[in-house]
Amino acid sequence: MAWLVNLSLFGMCVREVLRSVDYVFTRPEGNPEGLRVIGKGM
Repeated sequence: MAWLVNLSLFGMCVREVLRSVDYVFTRPEGNPEGLRVIGKGM
């Protein structure tokens, strides 16, 4: 799918992580101070 929309696969994965972080920040029970993002594998 990344190839079809002319984006890199890595860029799409980063975008998904950023959207997830944005979502946590919008939730009242979300704690941005305790948020950790960890990547594992390819």
